[in-house]
Amino acid sequence: MPSSRKQKKKNPTSLESSADDSETNEGDGLTTPNSTQAPPTDEEQLQRARLTYTNGISESYKHYLTPELSTQLDKHGRQMIAYPCKLCGQPISRPTSDSSCSNLNKHVAACILQHKGSKNTQSLANLGITGTGDINVKEVSQLCAIWCAKAAQPFSALVDESHWALLHPTINKHLPSQRAVSRDIHMLYSAIQQNCKAVLN
Repeated sequence: MPSSRKQKKKNPTSLESSADDSETNEGDGLTTPNSTQAPPTDEEQLQRARLTYTNGISESYKHYLTPELSTQLDKHGRQMIAYPCKLCGQPISRPTSDSSCSNLNKHVAACILQHKGSKNTQSLANLGITGTGDINVKEVSQLCAIWCAKAAQPFSALVDESHWALLHPTINKHLPSQRAVSRDIHMLYSAIQQNCKAVLN
């Protein structure tokens, strides 16, 4: 017995019809949601970064040289983009998936502060004073003992804060106590005395 009810033909909604169309349009060469694209190569990412750099979208890029491919890899194993700093030359690497300039801004701020500080502080070599090379930490106590003995300076001169400003930073950091300087002077005196006895005999 034929059914008295007629089956209604289901009309697809607009979303369903567009989904059906996207599945059927794969042969058109158009990019569809269901088709897959190969991720861009590192060189293509570099070209995009250089285009962004050239367009000057952010003020941050003014402090950097033209971006280049970094030797560092991101968490996906792809090369990062390196932005060499104009002030210090250090390349700041950024993943290709990250378009934020916060890392670049942070480095520029630190670099500018460092360069301002170095301009205000002059080294002895810049003032024409030479011969203040690196000092071995092991020689600090000996240098202090020799200074006190040669110049007949009191040991208390070593703890005077105004004197510390004149000393090499390595000496300031490893300055011995007055008792240690006294012991070192005694050891130097004994060694020189033994040397003189050997020469005279």
